[in-house]
Amino acid sequence: MAFLPPADNRGAAGIVVDDRLVAVTAWCPSDSDREVWWSGVLAVDPDYRGRRYGLRLKVHLLGEAERAGVRSVVSLVAFDNEPMLRLNAKLGGFKELRSSGATWLCTVPVG
Repeated sequence: MAFLPPADNRGAAGIVVDDRLVAVTAWCPSDSDREVWWSGVLAVDPDYRGRRYGLRLKVHLLGEAERAGVRSVVSLVAFDNEPMLRLNAKLGGFKELRSSGATWLCTVPVG
């Protein structure tokens, strides 16, 4: 397993297994607060689910955010996306806010 490195504080990272991209996330800094990153997607290939790749990628993203001096990462997750809600709950420290069919999850990155 290898992590694809981010280009800068705006971009994407993924996990490659046997030359196949199996998990990916993307983020960008908030327009109003450069100490906040928006995580716009985290996806795992269906053939590779259940192997904790999503959790590993999210932990990696939080580590990159901490190294960049970011104080929080905000993820938008559909309120009925149970796997992602469980993943975020495992990381602890998340504050949940509901808004018109979506759940906002916020955390302070911890190394």
